[in-house]
Amino acid sequence: MSAEATQTAAKQAAPKATTPDVAPVAAPATAPVAAPGTVHSAAPIGFRDEHASVADSAVGVLLVLVVLLGACLGGLLFAKRKGWLNRWLPAPSGAADDASRLRVEQVLRLSPRTVLYRVADERNRYLILESTASAQLGPAQPLDQATLPHDPHA
Repeated sequence: MSAEATQTAAKQAAPKATTPDVAPVAAPATAPVAAPGTVHSAAPIGFRDEHASVADSAVGVLLVLVVLLGACLGGLLFAKRKGWLNRWLPAPSGAADDASRLRVEQVLRLSPRTVLYRVADERNRYLILESTASAQLGPAQPLDQATLPHDPHA
């Protein structure tokens, strides 16, 4: 036998290696061949849709902000009306009551920029001189010592 025949006989006589059961791999499908001169375009890549502008998103954020601020303001007004905030809000002082008893008895304009006021409360009278540069307070005579205008017909 020749050497070639020996090698061929050895290959045939050699035990075949056993392979695990593997499904046969199909050949990849090939793209259809376009005729020369025709343009084949692939499907576009699906990017995200950007029809909404930045202004639309900013308006949405501002709308939510306005709604939240309105809800907070409404809640505070409701709590104030119910009296739940009295612990944190200062009570009105008695100074407002004292100021309401003052009355202006007379106003005298001394110059275009200077005014003299006569002001009285329950016990005393005061003179207030006001100008563009300053204001001065001076006592006038108390009401019990004030001379009443003389009525000649009395």
